[in-house]
Amino acid sequence: MSYVAKDGISDCHKLCNPEKGYSSVSCAKYAILLLLILIIELAAIVIAGVFSSQVEDKLKDFLKKNINSTYEGAIDTSEEFSLGLDYAQVYFACCGVDSFEEFHGATKWNRTTSSGQTMDVPPTCCKLKDVDAYLKDQQAELEDPNCPISPTQTNSNYHTPCWDSIKDYLKSRIALVIGIAAGILGLEIICVIFACCIISALRKEGK
Repeated sequence: MSYVAKDGISDCHKLCNPEKGYSSVSCAKYAILLLLILIIELAAIVIAGVFSSQVEDKLKDFLKKNINSTYEGAIDTSEEFSLGLDYAQVYFACCGVDSFEEFHGATKWNRTTSSGQTMDVPPTCCKLKDVDAYLKDQQAELEDPNCPISPTQTNSNYHTPCWDSIKDYLKSRIALVIGIAAGILGLEIICVIFACCIISALRKEGK
């Protein structure tokens, strides 16, 4: 963060340095640009706060529709959405967006096993012996091979929605995210004030 701050102030100094031929006009342009960026960022924060529930509903709807139309359910899938959801389910130890029952409408998932039984949840909703093996090489060995057919709270994560798990994960790191964002916004405000001070000094000197 200190490096970013030094770099930002250094850029401001370069653009507002009369020894290098820059005038109060170039410095003013820099200040206005920073101010516009700051306004856009603040507006984005306000919009995200006001419309967060609508965005959440739209995103959930998008994910559920893709489960219904695209999700394949195979451990060795190469289909992008299926692979991404499977990775999320393994990493966050969860199942489905809001419920494991969403997979019952997955039209691309062949739920019938080689023995003719019907799977209730995808294998990635089950607890794995080695999570890293799946995340690194897409290799999965279930703790209970019968889990996809008969999931329980012991052998699976089928009662843990992914939306809630990911939300909790982000909340646990929100202080860090807010700190970084506040630092960047603070730097931009300092640069605007710094540029305005230099503009005032240059105008007094007639630059």
